[in-house]
Amino acid sequence: MLENDPRFKTIEREGIAVMVRDGQEYDAEVDFDGMSLQVWEGGWALVRLILEERIQVKGLKVMEIGAGVGTAAIACTQQGADCVTATEYNPVALKVMERNFFSLNELPQQRISVEHLDWSTPPVSSALYDIVIGADLIFTSQIPPLLLKAIDNHLSPTGSFYITHQLRYTLVSTPRGPEKETVDSAFEGFKKILTENSWTFTVTPVEWEACPDDDIVLIEGKR
Repeated sequence: MLENDPRFKTIEREGIAVMVRDGQEYDAEVDFDGMSLQVWEGGWALVRLILEERIQVKGLKVMEIGAGVGTAAIACTQQGADCVTATEYNPVALKVMERNFFSLNELPQQRISVEHLDWSTPPVSSALYDIVIGADLIFTSQIPPLLLKAIDNHLSPTGSFYITHQLRYTLVSTPRGPEKETVDSAFEGFKKILTENSWTFTVTPVEWEACPDDDIVLIEGKR
């Protein structure tokens, strides 16, 4: 049982309790993609935006993609979303989300569900959503076209997507020593593919006290 597995721990933040992966040593049985069993700072920033109603979800149909352990989906349910579908590729994360939703946070099963989703394959459901949300999803150059395809497959024609992203910089050598390169190439690739496909979008900085030296942004878009 997951609750007795020493590889996991339960944390509480922003008023939400979630089980997450404990420790840094890689374990192939549970770590699958090595990323989805943690909550990154962009994820907590997304939760805050939802709880403070800067992203309005009340009465709406919401899908979270790349949901990880489901923190933003929990926040949407708490804020009155009509129904929430939390999707993930990692099968262990799907089990963790079920525990987080129904055991730790006692959410109503008629309003929140968990589904497997592979961005690279056609959708198994024709359901469309008013809002698609996600956090810290864009970390390699291969992701932007797959991410846009997943959004496009599940967003209603009049819907909007909201994705928080912690800008990732690499160090480059300069005469003054190592400095941060000011371009996040994967994120720039996502903006480029949105423009090429005639999506309207804005990128807004998100003030986030947990990492004041790093930039977290919210990208909001629609067709």
